[in-house]
Amino acid sequence: MRISLPRPPRASRSIRILIAAVLTALVWFRLQAFDDADARPASAQVAAMAPAADRVVVDGAFADWSESAHALRSDGAYVYVRFQLPEERTLQGGTATTRVLFDLDADAATGQVRKDDDGPMGVDLEVTFSPPNPKRGGSPGTGVAIQQFTAKGPASSIGHARAGLLFAPSFAATNFELRLARRAELNQDIAALFQAAGKAAFRVLVLAPDGKEIARSARIEGALPPLDSARESAPIAPPVARADGVRVVTWNVEKEAPMKNPAPFRRILKALAPDVVLCQEWTSKPGEIEAWFKAQLPERGTWRVHTHGELGVAIATTLPLEPLTDGSVMPARKVNGKIRPVRFVAARVETKVGPVVFGTTHLKCCGTKDSPEDELRQLEADAINEFVRVQLGKSKPMPVVITGDMNLVGTRNPLDQIARDLDVDGSTLTITDAYTATGAGNDTWRSEDGQFSPGRLDYVLYADAALAAANAYVFDSAQLDDATRASLGVQAMDSLATDHRAVLVDLVPAPPPPPAPLPKPIRAAELRELVTTGSSPVLVNFWATWCGPCVAELPDLARAARECEARGLRFVLVSCDAPEDAEAARKLLTAKGLAFQTYIKGELDEAFIPGFDPDWNGTLPTTFVFDASGKNVALHEGSATYQEFLDLVAPVLASK
Repeated sequence: MRISLPRPPRASRSIRILIAAVLTALVWFRLQAFDDADARPASAQVAAMAPAADRVVVDGAFADWSESAHALRSDGAYVYVRFQLPEERTLQGGTATTRVLFDLDADAATGQVRKDDDGPMGVDLEVTFSPPNPKRGGSPGTGVAIQQFTAKGPASSIGHARAGLLFAPSFAATNFELRLARRAELNQDIAALFQAAGKAAFRVLVLAPDGKEIARSARIEGALPPLDSARESAPIAPPVARADGVRVVTWNVEKEAPMKNPAPFRRILKALAPDVVLCQEWTSKPGEIEAWFKAQLPERGTWRVHTHGELGVAIATTLPLEPLTDGSVMPARKVNGKIRPVRFVAARVETKVGPVVFGTTHLKCCGTKDSPEDELRQLEADAINEFVRVQLGKSKPMPVVITGDMNLVGTRNPLDQIARDLDVDGSTLTITDAYTATGAGNDTWRSEDGQFSPGRLDYVLYADAALAAANAYVFDSAQLDDATRASLGVQAMDSLATDHRAVLVDLVPAPPPPPAPLPKPIRAAELRELVTTGSSPVLVNFWATWCGPCVAELPDLARAARECEARGLRFVLVSCDAPEDAEAARKLLTAKGLAFQTYIKGELDEAFIPGFDPDWNGTLPTTFVFDASGKNVALHEGSATYQEFLDLVAPVLASK
């Protein structure tokens, strides 16, 4: 919705600030557009896991897809598809059934022949998300089912692990990516099709609970290259810890499994050598957890543990620790009239990078988009964000790190709410991008025999204004080769001691921001030409040093710029300060991490404002978005968050 206010007098800066603050309050309560995770944050540094040029990393980000909406690609080990749904859905627990149909030889004469608008399609393999549940009268169930078809007989089912299925994201979205292993344990005839060089095709169907078709994609073809002799790329060993940083490991240990089966956990933690361990589902008494660490990992030093055993969340470290949460008074919210404690603990830890507030949580499991479970996750996220915000207000600004099993099987909103405005510069916390040893994905949970395929449930959020993620890694002992396991002292099956994988992050001091160039004077006509010519979409942001909401949004704008510039989006920032304030603008941009060339208005408001857009009243801050053809496609008046910037530009990036 476009909000119009009278243009305040030029001399009345306090009035401008008040108006902008009101606008910020208004837009804060608007409905949040969903982020379909169509990008990987560029600020997170990942440990040497660059995939081969023809590979796709299945992580719910799409920077490695040049194609848009729907596509099929393949390498010598996997077939990958990207598809887009007409509306947001959670695939494995939705209100509709989503079928991905594969014709593995692009030949209608093999498999199960189905007629459709594009002609017959021979379906060899079908991946069904939220398959119909006979016990519910055929309404969508949960999980995923895979069936294979041949012309010789009826369909047969196989498990997701045998098919090598991996898809992302796990939460509700419109865009998804999926892979299947070409060496999947399939029927002999179908396996021969999958492993042969040639062509394959797929299409996506969305079915209502009554079986009627809601939507379908076109039939998409792609090439299958010859099969690789190697099953996977060479696995990457865990990175060496940084001497100038703090090593953090977050791990859901599944029903206090370390107490029952300590050896695998001891071997993995000894190999990873963390300074801080943040655990979920460890429901032992506080003294018992501390005794475990002292007995199993004495070489690391003297362990201190802060936990709420009943809630299963714990922080263990060999560094000085000051608890911030009280085991008897946890953050809580009312659910159905009852007080529900939030599974969350926090502590201040003195590290090599200075004092850091660490928190770990285990959000409510299960459910789907708009389910009671998802609503509860949102309430828990609200409580965590509020609690940490209050704690930060009691001391000098310090970086925050929050980890845990976020159980994002509904929407992504709880994760974004936890991160909101907790960085030392007032921006949101950054999501660490951690990948598995083969670099093929970022899944942190798996159950080989369960109804749900692997997915990313565990996250690390950190304050990137003060810290940088020098290394990030999802540890899975089964993905390592024998020599690497031997050097680490772990066994192939160790990671199966729990259904979650340990996630490692090395946090180091953030480098100082590079100096920003002096903003260049620009007139309205020149600016208009700059943003409406060229072949790339453009975001234009108008701001000023004296505008509080403008300054407040700059860190989130900088983060969005780091993420989206690599995907072809141009960012044009225009200061509405007086020309003599250009140096002050430059210093502020440097402090906020905006080091690219920016501009400052080169003529009076009376000419500049209508000269750029006759319908703009000069409100600050204001953000325009232009598509690649130069058409103005979005306008946001007032302060915006990181997520809101991504929402504004998502349509022009998706259409590239």
